Amino acid sequence: MKEIEALRALADPDRAAREAGRHKSGRETLGLTPAAMAEKVAAWRQRPLEARLALSAALWEADLHESRLIAPRLLAQARIDPDQPVWELLTQWLPDLDGAVLTDALATALQKRVAADPGRMDEAETWLAAANPWMRRAAMASALPFAKLVHPKPSERVARERAHDWAATLAGDAHGAVQQGVAVWLRTLAPRDPDAVRAFIRAHGTRMKPHALAEARRALEGHSARGCHER
Repeated sequence: MKEIEALRALADPDRAAREAGRHKSGRETLGLTPAAMAEKVAAWRQRPLEARLALSAALWEADLHESRLIAPRLLAQARIDPDQPVWELLTQWLPDLDGAVLTDALATALQKRVAADPGRMDEAETWLAAANPWMRRAAMASALPFAKLVHPKPSERVARERAHDWAATLAGDAHGAVQQGVAVWLRTLAPRDPDAVRAFIRAHGTRMKPHALAEARRALEGHSARGCHER
């Protein structure tokens, strides 16, 4: 496959050894720089949707660290029409998740599709019960666009409150990656709705891991400090 050959041509064995030691998936790593991957994404994203879907599927199946990072990035766009085939392909990959970098790459693409159709939260909610902890983290991450809104519409506020309930469901999760997902949700929401985050900590803080609770509290402290400075 010429695209895989193009990635292999950019391989850096020394960087690959360092990267493999960090992500520990056992997957072959080429050692591509973020800039090199971004260049390939920018070029390949110019292809028609059907061609991108086929390429993304092939890159994921190639099972290289970098090819799996690139695959969802080719589909991470706000406007895609029709986007149901994109959603179906992205969700097909969820059981393969095995690390933070890959989960976050896939979640970024999932966020675009959930924001485009909040009804997809029905399916995302089922991931909260997945045996794979990275799927549970992906569920939380998929809803992050709703935490970023400064002036959410009524339907977006409903989606935000629903995802906030997901965070409560996962607050006592034993897996550190899931705890980090909850912490990221709270950290993202804190500048927009600090009262909701304070109430969450009061209700669920004792169930959270110390590192996740500390991150949520730091986000609130940062928000308070900014507010005082602005006044």
